[in-house]
Amino acid sequence: MYKTMDHREVTSHSNTLEEAIRGARNAWWNGSDGRSFSIVNPSGSTVAFVRRGQVTRG
Repeated sequence: MYKTMDHREVTSHSNTLEEAIRGARNAWWNGSDGRSFSIVNPSGSTVAFVRRGQVTRG
């Protein structure tokens, strides 16, 4: 299970990386704020970063 986190807390859980990225992008567009999101894999490693709707993997 992938976790999506902002700078304060876990904001959602997803079964796939693509689902997590889609959720983070939607949260950013809906919130229209400056939040960024890290997506963490089941092993605890950050695998993607979403800022201003843009995705950086790796």
